[in-house]
Amino acid sequence: MKICCIDNNLYERYADCADELDALKKYGDFQNGNLNSTNEEKIALAKDCEVVIFGSEYLSNEVISKLDKLRVLQFLGTGVASYVDVDYCREKGIKLQNVEEYGTNAVAEFTLAMIFSVLRNIPKSDSRTKNGIWSYEGLEGTEIEGSTVGIVGTGKIGAKVIEKLSLLGAKEILAFDIFQNEELIRKYNIKYISLEELFKCSDIVSMHLKYSPDTYHIITKKLIDRMKQSACFINTARAELVDYDALIEAVRQKRLQGVAIDVYYEEPIHDYSIWQDQNIVTTTHIGFYSKNAKRNLIRNAVRSVIESITNIT
Repeated sequence: MKICCIDNNLYERYADCADELDALKKYGDFQNGNLNSTNEEKIALAKDCEVVIFGSEYLSNEVISKLDKLRVLQFLGTGVASYVDVDYCREKGIKLQNVEEYGTNAVAEFTLAMIFSVLRNIPKSDSRTKNGIWSYEGLEGTEIEGSTVGIVGTGKIGAKVIEKLSLLGAKEILAFDIFQNEELIRKYNIKYISLEELFKCSDIVSMHLKYSPDTYHIITKKLIDRMKQSACFINTARAELVDYDALIEAVRQKRLQGVAIDVYYEEPIHDYSIWQDQNIVTTTHIGFYSKNAKRNLIRNAVRSVIESITNIT
C-alpha cells in the first residue's frame, strides 16, 4: 500500500513530532510531499497512492480526478469542508476523514489571548511603542472580571473557554447552542439564551460553533448591529459562520470596541487591506498551532489512517 502527504513536508513542518509518522511505515510505503507544489507535482506524487494526507492547501477536484487508486483522504485538521469538495469525494467513493480532537486547549487559550489583546489594546500599544510613540490615548482597557461573555457553541472548545473564563471572574456567561450542556450549567452557572439576546447583552462574544451548511452566516448583520458599542467580537472557529462584511463595517463605523479574527474565507488571504483597521486584531489561523496540539494532530491523523487501512486491507 502507498501513502503520501500530498501538500505538506511533514518532516520539516512538524519536525519536533515527526516520529509519530513512523507507525505508518508498518503499513506501507509513506512518501512525503512539499509545500507550494504544483498540481502536476501533486498528481505525480499521489497517482499510485490509496491513502492521501492533506491539509495545507485546497485539494482541487482536478487533482483528485487523476488519482485513480485513491480510497482514503485524511485531512490534517477539523474543518475539512474548507479544503476539499466533500460532495465530489462522496461521489467518487472516497472516504474522507478529519481529526476532531487535537487542539482543544490550544484554541481555548488562544481565544483568551485574543480577548485580552482587544480588551487591553495590546496590539495598538505595541505598534505605537515600536514606532517611537509613548501615548495612553485611546488605550484605556476593560477587564474580563465583571464582564458578561457570550459563547456561541458549547462543544469541547467552547466548554474549555467557559471553564477558563469562569476562573477569570466573568460576571455572567451566556451561551447559545442547539444542544444544552447540563454539566456546564451545573458547574459554571451558564445561561443558554437566544442568539439575539446573547448579542444584545454580551460585552464579549466568542465563536466556537461547528460549521455546516445550516450555520452559514448564522451571525448576520442584524445580530452584529445589536451588539453594544463597547463590545468586542472574537472568531477562532470558522469564517463561514459570520458575515464579515457587516462585521468590518461595524468596526469602521465605531459601533464595536474591537474584533479579533483568526479564520478567513480563503487562506492565505489575498486582500489584506480590508483587515487594516487598528481596532481589528488579525492572525494567520494559528489558534491550533502549539507544540502540544501539533503532536496531537499528527498522532491522531496517523491513528485515523491506520484504522482505515485496517478496514480496507
